[in-house]
Amino acid sequence: MALDIGSHLGPYEIVSPLGEGGMGVVWKATDTRLDRAVAIKVIPTHLSGDSTLRERFEREARTISQLNHPHICTLHDIGRHHDVDFIVMEHLDGEALADRLKNGSLPLDQALRCGIEIAAALHEAHRAGVVHRDLKPGNIMLTRRGVKLLDFGLAKLVRGPTPALAEDTPTESVMDNPMTERGTIVGTLQYMSPEQLEGREIDARTDIFAFGCVLYEMVAGKRAFPGSSQAAVISSIMTAEPPSVSEVNPDAPPLLDHLIGRCLAKAPDDRWHSALDLAGQLEWIVQSGSQASGPVSTAPPGNELRDRPPKTDYRIEYFQSPDGASIAAARGGSGKPLFIVPVMVDSIETRFSAYAEAFSDREVIVYDRRGTGLSERGPDFKDAELYLQDAQAVVEGFQLDGFDVLGTLMGTIEAASVAGRSGKRVSRLVLRLPLMGLDDWASIPSVSAALAAMEEDWVFFTESISQMVVGWGNPGGPAIAERFRTVTSREELRSMFDAFVDLDLAAVYPEIQATTLVEHHPGYFFPDTYSSRIASLIADCRMVIFSGEANRFLTDFSIAREFLE
Repeated sequence: MALDIGSHLGPYEIVSPLGEGGMGVVWKATDTRLDRAVAIKVIPTHLSGDSTLRERFEREARTISQLNHPHICTLHDIGRHHDVDFIVMEHLDGEALADRLKNGSLPLDQALRCGIEIAAALHEAHRAGVVHRDLKPGNIMLTRRGVKLLDFGLAKLVRGPTPALAEDTPTESVMDNPMTERGTIVGTLQYMSPEQLEGREIDARTDIFAFGCVLYEMVAGKRAFPGSSQAAVISSIMTAEPPSVSEVNPDAPPLLDHLIGRCLAKAPDDRWHSALDLAGQLEWIVQSGSQASGPVSTAPPGNELRDRPPKTDYRIEYFQSPDGASIAAARGGSGKPLFIVPVMVDSIETRFSAYAEAFSDREVIVYDRRGTGLSERGPDFKDAELYLQDAQAVVEGFQLDGFDVLGTLMGTIEAASVAGRSGKRVSRLVLRLPLMGLDDWASIPSVSAALAAMEEDWVFFTESISQMVVGWGNPGGPAIAERFRTVTSREELRSMFDAFVDLDLAAVYPEIQATTLVEHHPGYFFPDTYSSRIASLIADCRMVIFSGEANRFLTDFSIAREFLE
C-alpha cells in the first residue's frame, strides 16, 4: 500500500512526511478519533518483505512501550493496515539536535540542561533493561518542554534485573548521514563505543560513551571523533583522545573535561557506570557555575583518564591503604590544614570546590572513600575498619600536623578515629550528626520503629529512605537512593550499612584531645539526646543545634566555619 497525503492507516490520516531513515519512514498524521497530531513510523514499501527489518521494527515498539518518562518519546499505538506495519508516537514540535548543531555549539547552560535530561532518560531506559545503542543528535529532539529521546529501533532489550551484558552480538548497522552503510555493527559510527566497533558484548556503559560524544558536541560545537572516512573515524575512536572540551570552548568548566573524559574512556570499566550518576554530576556543575573544577592528578601510570594535563588549583595524590587499595586525596588552598572526611555520597570531583569555597582561608584536604570516585575498592575489602585505616593513610601520606578535622554523618566515624589516633596533632574537630556505631544507632527509637516498619510495608520504607537520601542535596544522592530501592530484606539493608558504620566508637571518643564541636540537626533520625551523649564522652566539647532546613545541612558550614576560625 503506497502512502500519500490524505491516506489512512486505520483511524490515522496522513498529513505530511516528517523524515526517512534506515528504520522507516515517519509521517505526521491526525488521530481522527481524538483529533490530535501524532507521528507514525512505517516500514518502507520496498523493505516490507524484509523479515529482519520487520522484527526490529516490532522490537522498537515493544521497547518503547516499556518506557514512561518525560524525556522519552511516548508510544501511543501499534498496528498493521493492508500489509503496512506502523507504530504511532507522540508528535513533537521542535528541532532535532543534529539540525541545531549545524549552527555551532549550544549555550553552555542549555547544553548542561539538555545533558541532564538525556541522562535521566537513559537512566529510565537502563533501569528497564534497555540499551539504546544508537544515541546521537539525530535521535534527540529539542522541544519547549525539554529534550526527547527518540528511535529505539536499534535498542537491545537486556534481560535480567540490571542492564547486564547483552546476550548476543550486533547483527546489522543502520547509519544515517554522513556515512550510511549496512554492515555488521549496530549504531551510528561517530558515536559508537570501542566495544561496539569490535562487535563485543554491550551494556549501559555503551550508551554512556555515546552520551559523552553527544555532550562533547553540544558544548564544543564539533564531533569528538571526526574523520574524512570510516577508517579514520574508527581509528580515532579506538586510539585517540579528543581535545578537552574546555580547550575548544573556554566557557566550559574544567570539571566538565573530567566528566566527558570518563564517559569516553576506551574501556567500559573506566566509564561512569550509571546515567543517574551523570545526571547528578551535571546538576552539580550547573549549581557550581563556572567555578566547577576538576582534578590535577598524580595517578599511577597506565590510567589515561587520570593522567590528563593539570586543569585546577588543587592536586590529587594516591596513597596505598593496608590492603593495597589506591585511595585518591585532593589538597588545595592555603592556610591551616583542614582534613575533611566525606559522607557516603561525596566525591572529590563533585565536592572539592564547594569545600574550598566554604573554607576559603584554609588548605583543604579531601579524599574519596574506597569504592567511590577515583579510589579503588581494594582487593580484599572485609570490614569497616579499613575505612579508618584509609583515612589515616591519607593523613600520614600528607604528613599532616597541627590540623583540624571535619566529618558529617558517616564521615564522623573516620573523623573521630583520626582525631583519637592523632592526639594533639589535631587542634579542632567538628562532628556533624556523629555516629556511635550501627547497633547503637539502631537502638534510637525513631530508627528502631522504622526498622520494624520494614516488615509491614517494605516498599514504602525503602522508598522513604531513598527520598531522604536524595533530600541530602548531594549529587551522589540519587545513585545511593537507587541502591536502596534494590534492597529486598532487612538483612540486606543491615549488611549494606555494615561497611559504613558497623563499629563501636564508645572507646574512641574519650581518646579525643582536640577541642570539639558536635553539630546536631533535629530533622534527621537522631534525637538531641543521642548527639549530646556523644558530646559528653569528649573531654573538651560543646554541642550546637543547626536550625536551618534539613536539606541544607550537608552544604551549610556556617556554624563549623565560625567554630574553626
